[in-house]
Amino acid sequence: MEQKMALLTERRKQYQEESTTSTNIENENVPTVVKEILDELVEQICY
Repeated sequence: MEQKMALLTERRKQYQEESTTSTNIENENVPTVVKEILDELVEQICY
């Protein structure tokens, strides 16, 4: 669990760095990041 949280924190940092580059890219990446987080949670709950 802690490893996955660390991974999500790292992803969030990378995303924040990328989002400073372009607002359009940021808006497109939000659903992707949310979907990845939800997928992780579903895996934890189901398996």
